[in-house]
Amino acid sequence: MNKRRVEGLSSIFEDLADALNKPLIVTIVKSHLRRLSERVPYAVFSSLNRPTVAELVAIYQSSAHFVGSDSGPMHLATASDCQVIALVRPTELLR
Repeated sequence: MNKRRVEGLSSIFEDLADALNKPLIVTIVKSHLRRLSERVPYAVFSSLNRPTVAELVAIYQSSAHFVGSDSGPMHLATASDCQVIALVRPTELLR
């Protein structure tokens, strides 16, 4: 994960924690864990390299919010009645 992306994510996490007035639990792959956890010290990070569907559902059912990209885990969070904040980036109109 490049430095600009880490800074962007840490800024998003900080703004969300302030807006929600709650600590964040961030699940992230091990390769990005150290760099991001150094930038966002108030969040709890969980490293799940290959979580099972049951593990993800259990996390989402006990969480108030899910923040992530449009992905399988995002749809599991939605199905688990967790409020979802989807992060997307712009794409070109024509490819």
